[in-house]
Amino acid sequence: MMQTKEQILEQILEEVELAAVQKDPDAIKWIKNPSLEVQLAAVQENGHAIQFIENPSVEVQLTAVQHYGHVIQYIEKPSVEVQLAAVMEDLVAIEYIENPSTEVQLAVVKQNGYAIQCIENPSEEVQLVVVKQNGFEIQYIENPSFSVQLAAVGQDGYAIQLIENPSLAIQLEAVQQDPYAIKHIENPSLDVQLAAVEQNGYAIQYIEKPSEEVQLAALKQNKHAIELIENPSFSVQLAAVGQDGYAIKWIENPSTEVQLEAVQQNGYAIFYIVNPSTEVQLAAVGQDGYAIQLIENPSLDVQLAAVEQNGYAIKHIENPSEEVQLVAVQENGHAMQFIKNPSFSVQLAAVQQDPDSIKWIKNPFAEVQLLAVQNVERKTDNQVDTIFNQLGDSISDIIGTVDIDESLIECLESKQEELANIIYTIKNPINM
Repeated sequence: MMQTKEQILEQILEEVELAAVQKDPDAIKWIKNPSLEVQLAAVQENGHAIQFIENPSVEVQLTAVQHYGHVIQYIEKPSVEVQLAAVMEDLVAIEYIENPSTEVQLAVVKQNGYAIQCIENPSEEVQLVVVKQNGFEIQYIENPSFSVQLAAVGQDGYAIQLIENPSLAIQLEAVQQDPYAIKHIENPSLDVQLAAVEQNGYAIQYIEKPSEEVQLAALKQNKHAIELIENPSFSVQLAAVGQDGYAIKWIENPSTEVQLEAVQQNGYAIFYIVNPSTEVQLAAVGQDGYAIQLIENPSLDVQLAAVEQNGYAIKHIENPSEEVQLVAVQENGHAMQFIKNPSFSVQLAAVQQDPDSIKWIKNPFAEVQLLAVQNVERKTDNQVDTIFNQLGDSISDIIGTVDIDESLIECLESKQEELANIIYTIKNPINM
């Protein structure tokens, strides 16, 4: 169908207009009644061109804000659809929207809570979304409600520093989320202090002059909290070393009672005690004989107490007396390996405790060798007796099912093998 002259002229004019706005989008302001195609071309090139379009359609508005969100400021009463498109392109565009809907506000803050500062009078729903993402965003909310404050410190306890005169409930929520938040609470109550240290004992470092109750609660949560307590009471000191003897290193001038409690928990704690008394030394080696290695010039009584607790402790005693040697091998015959030139009495005591300890004796006395063999025989006999005693009433049943001759032979062979080992040791003692 042939176009009319007017249609051809309109087509040529539109092409000229399109070329004009594509070159300079602002040129649309000189065009009277631009077509939809020309309007779209202009805002696609530069969204700001929409300010020169009278009553732009929703399609033109959407095209403009989808390219430049902040041009929504030139649109009168934009629809929710257009508002959403604008803020999706540029979150800050919300500050150009008068009374944005809750839907629009939520769309913005869900992407970035920081954008709430661009919203005038955000709803509580919006505020909650923001602080649940980042408690510190409460700083951009004027007069936040209790619910918003609670949500903020629930997300980050440190956000309490941004809340003026927080209630007890807010304080408790803050320290439960992060015990260290107590450092931002002025004059926290006993309940708040306890809540903090029960979560983390180290939080006591931020409490000024904590009560004994608070100190004990801190220690219960973390035994190392004692190092952060200034001038702990006697009860607190006892509680600390009762949990960990090493805690005494954090206590200045501990009393004898505290020292005793510490070494009774861990003998090695004596390392941190300056000039420990004999009583404390005895308690330390009584808990762990090896603690004697930490005691300078231990007395005879301390040496005896150490080897009585652990015969092997004798290896940490320089030139132990025969009395100490005897107590050591009576506790463990194998302590003989740490004794040079043991006397006849010490050798006898060792093999009496464990006949196998003869392997540590170079050139044992004949009586000692005999005692070792006798003790092995006695030991073997006792083992057989024990087995039969354990069988009890069932022995008659076993006799009926076991080849007695073979069993006796096996027992004798086992006994003979053990005796042979001892005899070999006697003939071939370990060179010491």
